[in-house]
Amino acid sequence: MAEAGSPHSPFTYSAPDEPAVIPNASDYYLWGNEYRRRGDDEAAENALRGALSQDPGLFEARLSLAFLYRDQGRVGDAARLFDGWLKARPTDAVLCGQVARFLETLGDSERALACLDSAIQADPNLVQAWFERGRLLLALGHFDEAARSLGRTLELDPDHDAAHLLIVQTRRFAPGDHLIAFLEAQATRTPVSASTQACRQFALGKVYDDLGRWEQALTAIEEGNRIRRGMTRFPKADRKAALELNLALPPGAWAPAPGPSVEPLPLFIVGLPRAGTTLVESLLLSHPAISSAGELDILERLVEASRLVERWRAALDADTVPDALADTEREVVERYQATLARYGSSGCRYVIDKNPLNFWHAGAIRKLLPGARILAVERDPRDVLVSLYFQNFDHPALDFSYSIEDLLFYLRTHDHLMTHWKRCLGTTLRTVRYETLVGEPATVVDELLSWLGLPAMGVESGHPAERAIRTASAFQARQPVYQHSVGRWKPYARMLRERHPELASLRFADESA
Repeated sequence: MAEAGSPHSPFTYSAPDEPAVIPNASDYYLWGNEYRRRGDDEAAENALRGALSQDPGLFEARLSLAFLYRDQGRVGDAARLFDGWLKARPTDAVLCGQVARFLETLGDSERALACLDSAIQADPNLVQAWFERGRLLLALGHFDEAARSLGRTLELDPDHDAAHLLIVQTRRFAPGDHLIAFLEAQATRTPVSASTQACRQFALGKVYDDLGRWEQALTAIEEGNRIRRGMTRFPKADRKAALELNLALPPGAWAPAPGPSVEPLPLFIVGLPRAGTTLVESLLLSHPAISSAGELDILERLVEASRLVERWRAALDADTVPDALADTEREVVERYQATLARYGSSGCRYVIDKNPLNFWHAGAIRKLLPGARILAVERDPRDVLVSLYFQNFDHPALDFSYSIEDLLFYLRTHDHLMTHWKRCLGTTLRTVRYETLVGEPATVVDELLSWLGLPAMGVESGHPAERAIRTASAFQARQPVYQHSVGRWKPYARMLRERHPELASLRFADESA
């Protein structure tokens, strides 16, 4: 398909009492967005292509048309829209980052890297382009090259927050690593923003943890968390209310509505962050009938924005489902399925949605999506707590991770809700223990495939599938499956117990337990 051309049905515009005028590129762009909003894809495409035919440099129209193609499943057309733009050697670092991230969502890492390389070749001092390049290479598992790009980022901008966090994820540190002295020196540089201070402390904590310098590691992590607590607020009351709302509905309220299952079917991998969801996803992706959409937030946004759970609770005493509620349910399902379908390849039966926080919506998943499966990953809560406490997530949904008190509350809330879901959801929900998975990965994966109705395929023990990983587990999840992370809490047991006596509730008192 041509990149852009004259619209199939030219628009004309007539202002009141004035002769007809030919619309300009901006007019076509605005009309295209309005048609997209109305769901008229053909008219939207015509208008946006018209905008580009008049002004090929109107980047907003190019990006809007690319999103339209992506949403229609025309991934190749979406990616090709940027070929001419790349040949023009763009130097706008912000646009380069936007395009690279968009191309990543299409799975087109090659064009994404080309986008960033073009910008860097034109101007070797584009900080954000170097950073985006390092981030993408880290996700792809090219750790040495990622480290060089992130190192260049820090040379150009020693206060770049995220570059500190990502560069320490490119390897496991050993004594003598040249980066250790650099990071230690960085931690003493002032003045810097609170965010930069926190990132430097979390980076040092990871380095010292790798080196087995436990006390230095915990000191740095405690300082990083102290800074982050001053920047955020965990809405504990909101999470408590969400728990109580889900518990208020009886098991029968979550029964799926009658109707056919639509393939590809969603496979939700849920659990506490750092419980092992990324590893489970990596192993399952070795099967040709399974693909992944990554960590989607659309279901959470749709369910919460439409207040579905509150409306289901209000409808418990009604004889019939109100028409407006039924319409909302259909809209949520259609929008979610349309999003998921973009990630299904030929022959794919399941698409993974690996947003771990979907455990909050497991009941809604069963009710709205017949045929969906929910795989809950469980791990020793002491290991989860320490792993979370050592991460600077910088995500509002994870603000609980900066406080031991909030972590304990969240872990208890998760356990309470998951106990409820196990009573309500039947065979829709299955759990897998992280400790069992790393001990017998091939056996566990074959059992999960059987549960999904898929043939076993002899997944090679201990070798996750190759693909982009965009979580804090990018390095660990690419290593052969190992048991080093089992008992991660033990080196910190005594120190954490002394600083946080409330941890006795998780049996931190006995580091050999």
